[in-house]
Amino acid sequence: MEEQAVPVNIRDRVPGLTTAFLHAAHELAIRRAARDAHRSECAIDALECSICRIHAARIAEAKVALRRNPFP
Repeated sequence: MEEQAVPVNIRDRVPGLTTAFLHAAHELAIRRAARDAHRSECAIDALECSICRIHAARIAEAKVALRRNPFP
């Protein structure tokens, strides 16, 4: 099967994909990675650990931001 390059004008834009959506998705990924890194070393129950609760709150905020900027 022969592969062909996609023209730049088609490749550049995805309808409905906004910079706000990309930023919110990136923020959510960072927050989840931070939470996972902390949980890998945290010996306290997630509901009792103040750092875990902070991570959970930030993830919730990032999810709200992502919902505000939906990708159709």
